[in-house]
Amino acid sequence: MIEVVQLVNDVAVDDPLHELIKSLVDIYEKPVQLAWDLSKFGILDVDASLFVTCAEVNEIISGV
Repeated sequence: MIEVVQLVNDVAVDDPLHELIKSLVDIYEKPVQLAWDLSKFGILDVDASLFVTCAEVNEIISGV
């Protein structure tokens, strides 16, 4: 007897990890620049950026 199995794709609508994985191609070609609020570290009146590369995103996704 053959049993038909239906795949269930219950992915949360607001899934940041899924969105990050979809963005890997863009990140591979050019690192993403994120605004960095240094006032949380006690450094005031400084504009700073954080660049995230594809290798770093892969580490986040894989949990390394």
